[in-house]
Order: sequence, then C-alpha cells, then structure tokens
Amino acid sequence: MTKPLGSSGNGRSVVKRNGLHRPKVLSAIETQLRFFGTFLKEPNRVGAVAPSSSRLCAALCEPARAYKGPRNILEVGAGTGAATRQIGKLLTAADRLDVCEISDKFADILERDVLSTPELAKHVHAGRVRLLRMPVQKLPGERQYDFVMSGLPLTSFELHDVEAV
Repeated sequence: MTKPLGSSGNGRSVVKRNGLHRPKVLSAIETQLRFFGTFLKEPNRVGAVAPSSSRLCAALCEPARAYKGPRNILEVGAGTGAATRQIGKLLTAADRLDVCEISDKFADILERDVLSTPELAKHVHAGRVRLLRMPVQKLPGERQYDFVMSGLPLTSFELHDVEAV
C-alpha cells in the first residue's frame, strides 16, 4: 500500500510502502520534466532536452550484448538512467558496471529510481554495480573497462573539457 506523506524535509516527496517511509519514485513524465528543467538551468552540462530514447539505448548496448565473456562497463553521464536501465538488462553475475554521474540531481534519481529496481538492486548489493558521483576525470584507476558508454554532451563542452575527458 502506498500513501503520500508529504515532504521529507529535504525537498523530496515521501511515501509509505509496506510500513516503511521511502522516497517517492518518479514517474516517467516527472523524470522527463526534471531532465528538461535541469537542461534549462544548465544547458552546457546537460546538452539535451530529453533523456535518450529506449531505441537509442538499445543500439548503444548492442556491442556489449554481442560480447562473450564477463564485461566491465563504464557508463559516463548517465543522466536519469535511460541507458543504465538497458545496460541492467544485460548484466550477469560475472559483469561489473560503474555508473558515473556528476550531477547530484541526476545521481539522486539514478540511486532512487534506477539502481533500486529489482533488476539492478541485486547487482548493487553484490558490489557489481557502483554509482560514482564524480567527474569522469577523477575516476579511480583501479578498473579497466571493456566498454565505455557515454551520454556526455561533448558538443556543448569547452574544448579543454573535452580534452580532459
């Protein structure tokens, strides 16, 4: 049973599910509106007016889908998780996924609405999926990746930022 409880005090809505107070999961339209609002506030950091389509994300994942063997995947600029959801459909117990997102708003959405889904939560709890709230340039060098999937708006960046990435 879900019933609204109002605000959690940090600007997020809270609902009560099965006796537990949890942050409200955003609907698809709320996620798109939040994405668009962030674009309006920070067009050079977001670079698109809407999240990537499911077809684009499926095409982005195709090389990883065809790969045989364990995969180490880095997703950079995950936004609201459109590609993350598609990548999550591919993951096995042998795979690793690092999701890198610099925006606190988008990282909160990823944590609450994407990485908490049953499909991805089991990998998060096993340590196979990590949310890295940092610029890609500051990633620890402990892992080599078979695939790097990027949602970064490189054409919106200054040249020195593109070179740093």
